[in-house]
Amino acid sequence: MNKEPSQSRVFTITDFVLGSSSEKDKIREGELSIYGGMAMCTCTKGTFRFSTQKKDYALSQGQIFTLLPRQTIKVISQSSDFFGQLLVFPIDFMPDYLSPINYEVIFRMIEDPVLSVSPETMRSILQMHSLIVENYNSKGKAYKEEIVKAMLLAVVLEVGSEYAKHQQTRLPAVKTRKEELTETFITLLLTHYKQGHHVAFYADKMSITPKYLSATVKEVIGLGALQCINEVVIAKTKSCLRSSQLTVLQISEEFNFPNASFFGRYFKQHTGETPLQYRYRNQ
Repeated sequence: MNKEPSQSRVFTITDFVLGSSSEKDKIREGELSIYGGMAMCTCTKGTFRFSTQKKDYALSQGQIFTLLPRQTIKVISQSSDFFGQLLVFPIDFMPDYLSPINYEVIFRMIEDPVLSVSPETMRSILQMHSLIVENYNSKGKAYKEEIVKAMLLAVVLEVGSEYAKHQQTRLPAVKTRKEELTETFITLLLTHYKQGHHVAFYADKMSITPKYLSATVKEVIGLGALQCINEVVIAKTKSCLRSSQLTVLQISEEFNFPNASFFGRYFKQHTGETPLQYRYRNQ
């Protein structure tokens, strides 16, 4: 995306996009989704209107919008003076954040994708965004990509902290049976993703049918149960390929695939490249 005249560059790192959207960079009306990653937009001016399956939203000054993997929104309009700082990145660079103890924050991001934050938090996030751009632009800096990834993680944790703080001040919500089932499924998935690659695995643990589980999860978060499983498995195997010395065979065994060839086909089906291609591209 384009920046304002004084900031005309678009910043990209392997699988990452950093930029801004201004009145000179209109977002087309229609459906928008992020495949295999998440996006965050901090609004500093104007208004951006969109809708999810559940309701309409208006992102305005002092607010942050979070779009999780495979979530789809419908872009309605944006004001002529809209300006927002944008981060788009894969979810798998922060596996510790998506642990079972933090699943509640993820549900809040799905339930309330637009969050109002304090001026202090907004300044902190914008400062980190500037530091990300500054470090990425630096020439010959050692560990540049690692520094930028760490800063991106800091931004995500800052936003997650705001969601957690808002959750503590809210009155306890009465959850529906379907919401409870979905939360149980997500908790099980983040615990058993190495063993369970099929909906039936989790449905059996929950004593419900796979069809009912898939329909329930789809209704609550907009994604089917199998899509959720594939997202987590791919994210975790990407992390292994990128940050460990395990061979493709060893990773396939650790994640309980029948063999390395099966794992390779599965990985390519969901990413468009083989495990080795992904590893070489991210070394």
